[in-house]
Amino acid sequence: FAMQCNNGGTVSLQENTRASGIAMTLRLLLRICKGMIVVDNAPLQQPSHRHLLFYSLLPLHQPGGLVLWRDQTALLDLYHEPLVQCMAVLLQQEPTWLSPTLEALLFGNAAIWTMSN
Repeated sequence: FAMQCNNGGTVSLQENTRASGIAMTLRLLLRICKGMIVVDNAPLQQPSHRHLLFYSLLPLHQPGGLVLWRDQTALLDLYHEPLVQCMAVLLQQEPTWLSPTLEALLFGNAAIWTMSN
């Protein structure tokens, strides 16, 4: 929720809907990815497949805000499971992408997961 105070002094609360629809879209994408594998059991050679993983799915792992501040529900919690499933399907089909994926998660520009000693 976001609090907004208007000129009359009243406060209105609005739900943070930045992540609405992402989980459903990822579930649809998961079915599409599984269909690609069933139809053609060859490694993913198209540049668009790599682009999907590294430029569309990986950035979704970056932590965002909270859906409901009072409940401390992270946006990532709303779509994390289908996101990981989509990535797993792509990485199972193209195992050579596993190392660059982990490097991007651990050491990338945005360092999605931070390492501690």
